[in-house]
Amino acid sequence: MDINFHYFAVKSIAHYAGLNDADAQQIANYSQFVDDYSWSFHRKCLNIPQYIKESDELDLYAPSLFGNFLPNQTGFTDWLHFALLVVERNQRLVVSPFHLVPLSKEEAGNKNYRVVPAKFGDGSLIDSMLNDAIQRTEQHDIRLMRVGMLLHTFADTYAHQLFNGFNSWVNKVKVTKVVSNITNADITRAVLEEIRNVHTEILDKKDILPQINHSIAIEGIEDIVPPIAHAWAGHTPDLSHVSFEMEYKTKEGEKGYSEKYERNNTETFLECSRHILNYLRKCINKPIVSDKEWAEYMPRLQKGLLVEMPKRNKVSTLAKHWASVFSDIGYYYDKYDVEKRFYSVAKPPENHLEGVAAAKAYSDEFYEFNTTGNRLLVGMYEPRPRNN
Repeated sequence: MDINFHYFAVKSIAHYAGLNDADAQQIANYSQFVDDYSWSFHRKCLNIPQYIKESDELDLYAPSLFGNFLPNQTGFTDWLHFALLVVERNQRLVVSPFHLVPLSKEEAGNKNYRVVPAKFGDGSLIDSMLNDAIQRTEQHDIRLMRVGMLLHTFADTYAHQLFNGFNSWVNKVKVTKVVSNITNADITRAVLEEIRNVHTEILDKKDILPQINHSIAIEGIEDIVPPIAHAWAGHTPDLSHVSFEMEYKTKEGEKGYSEKYERNNTETFLECSRHILNYLRKCINKPIVSDKEWAEYMPRLQKGLLVEMPKRNKVSTLAKHWASVFSDIGYYYDKYDVEKRFYSVAKPPENHLEGVAAAKAYSDEFYEFNTTGNRLLVGMYEPRPRNN
């Protein structure tokens, strides 16, 4: 999924669940920020909490020549981060845990697993962590931050089902048809062109990228782009306003594609939304929504999801759209505003490099955000997961 769901839909759902605006904003901010947090270099931290220093499980406290704290990266924000996804360590520690989480610990690290949609009460990895988040009694804002982060991973099990987080044969697919759920128009050609453009930007190989065969998919893609996560399908699985069809393989080494898959993303994301709504109501000790209540609310949420992702000014354009559906809700997201809350000083560093090089005092939210991410890795793999 993308910001249209992770921030805008989540904030709308949180409001309907009964949370006040500030709490709904906190959850939605951190639901989206998982995609935007790409800090990966050591930092010089002046005030690392003792629980991090003394932990036998966390590997955040990591004294070195470059600093004493190693952030737990959860997202990738530019072409370089995407290009570095070819490194298996990044697939194992960033892509798989936060965006294509396996159902169980037994599947973690297995390059043949497929993501399946999680459900509350199914005993899955992400279900267990969300249940734990309800039980925890730390500072209110920290608890909401943790819930938002984990809801991101939960939601992505719906968008990224059938794929996994590694460079794997499982992810070799061919998109054959994409239809707009807004206009019912066939937009396959435009979507395939967008896939090609994204790969061109990341790989910077314009001279060797082949032309698109618009009747099927990108000819020769397997010679250029590694099948990591849903790379071969582009953003198609994340778009809330489309339905699509694709072909996929059922075994390693298979020639061609033996299975077909089709999905209405709008309907799938609404299914996910109801699970999130009921979870948030559980968080504030309210009963789950009845079928009647959902039937009344769902068409408005559906209207919010039925919007094309803007090419420019994404946040402001989407904010206007969602405000036209839910006029009583204010929408605002800026990843840099979230980052500013990570510093204990009033004035954050002028730039990213200064933040890396200079010794700084960081906020409780910074440490808890990284702790939550690191605990997800521990739950999937083992204590001190990035040391191996």
